[in-house]
Amino acid sequence: MGADVGIIQKSGAWYSMDSERIGQGRDAARLYLEEHPALMAKIEAKLLEHFKIRRPTGDGTDASGAGNKPTGPGGNTDDPNAKGSGAKKAAPARAN
Repeated sequence: MGADVGIIQKSGAWYSMDSERIGQGRDAARLYLEEHPALMAKIEAKLLEHFKIRRPTGDGTDASGAGNKPTGPGGNTDDPNAKGSGAKKAAPARAN
């Protein structure tokens, strides 16, 4: 994905970022990134920025501090029995 949008450069089988070679072949590059979490975080941040994705912080807000608490179809996040809670109702019995 990073190579598709230009964040990671691909030359032949080699993957690199900012002139740092990450690995020859996809699996080698993946292993290198697993061993270098700071570089992986940098790539992830650039991808999120490129695709305009804000990661939730876990406290009901996204990284910008704006409210991002998920709501159900009825708009109520606290009452699972509220109207529009998304629970499926049984289909009516068919008359033969």
